[in-house]
Amino acid sequence: MRFTLVRRTQPEAQPGALQLVTYRLRDGSLTREESPPTRDLVRLNQYQQLATSSALPGVRLQSGVQSMQFRVWADDGRGWRSRGSGDSSMPTSRSALTNPQAGTTSTQILWTGLEVALQLPGREASLTKIFMLGAV
Repeated sequence: MRFTLVRRTQPEAQPGALQLVTYRLRDGSLTREESPPTRDLVRLNQYQQLATSSALPGVRLQSGVQSMQFRVWADDGRGWRSRGSGDSSMPTSRSALTNPQAGTTSTQILWTGLEVALQLPGREASLTKIFMLGAV
């Protein structure tokens, strides 16, 4: 299981660039991989293909992870949503999450947050990280 975010980076006194950050859960180990920052969208797409194939070097963040769950935050006043909630407005594809106009059921909803929860052995509560989506 994996998910990839595109983030904007801007080192001091340098032009802004885009960078892919991929989190991957494999055999109980969570890793983080990142591409070099670039302003070239063709190169960014090449990095995305590398992320899919796991060819980028990764840093192990956590071992012993039993599961990883996701929820998204909507701006419609109903808050957090998870895929298993039976909510027909949930994004069903990557394009629906990153571009609400691409989904037929989420046309009016902006997905502005992503919550990732890791379940670790011997822990009752999950380890949770929240990402802002589409921040300017």
